Amino acid sequence: MEKILVKRLSLISFNNRRKLFRVMILAPNSRSPYQNRVVSNRRVKTAKTIATWGQTQQPISLFIPSVSSMASIFCCFRGCASFLDLGFATPTVPTKKQPVIALDQQQIGQEVVLVKDGTRICGTGGALGNTAIMQDKAYFEVRLQQSGVWGIGLGSEKADLNVIPMGNDADSWVMCSDGYLRHNKEEMHRITQLPQEGDTIGVSYNHIELNFYLNGQKLDCPFTNVRGQVYPVVYVDDGAVLDIVFENFVRDPPPGFDKIMLEQSLLET
Repeated sequence: MEKILVKRLSLISFNNRRKLFRVMILAPNSRSPYQNRVVSNRRVKTAKTIATWGQTQQPISLFIPSVSSMASIFCCFRGCASFLDLGFATPTVPTKKQPVIALDQQQIGQEVVLVKDGTRICGTGGALGNTAIMQDKAYFEVRLQQSGVWGIGLGSEKADLNVIPMGNDADSWVMCSDGYLRHNKEEMHRITQLPQEGDTIGVSYNHIELNFYLNGQKLDCPFTNVRGQVYPVVYVDDGAVLDIVFENFVRDPPPGFDKIMLEQSLLET
């Protein structure tokens, strides 16, 4: 008989018809403490309780025959069906992944590339967010990762996501990289301080005004003619890369504003 410190007991197979268990017992290798040695790898007809699963899963010391005269030993823990996966345990229902707000893979321009789970846009064209802004006061941010031609704002489902710059139709309201705020082929405002690489542009909307913020400072050039159901929209061209942020903002939202909330219909899908 030899005393070993069992590290793992593995059920290799179970033949229900012949009532045979095949058990492998692993113990520390006496020559190398970082390796295991197989103490037993054989079929046995009986199972013997040798330990009970307690509050901790510490290794247990067993007295077992030497390898040459190995006796039939099997491990039976409390709740062993699930531990040994013999097929008797109640199947675990996988947790449904909760949807998150991001850019919509189904609402993008033909040459747009979305990465980072729909939070980064590159290529050429525009993309809508995957949920409309339904709440009274909503806020999101965009970080300018790489300069080029770009735009940020709101758009409806009818907005043309293949035409650059956006803001040349009645379904998009955007602040563009050249400083102009465009809607329906009109230049509504122009900002003098242009965003640079690394800057954060905030966007707030309360169904009355669409405002923009540069690194936390309000730009005081609002759109006041936004109508209908709208979504966050961004577009890029000429090497521009934008990261859109829907939570964990770099800057504090304006008072009373909060992150965009998911539509109930999206939560139920």
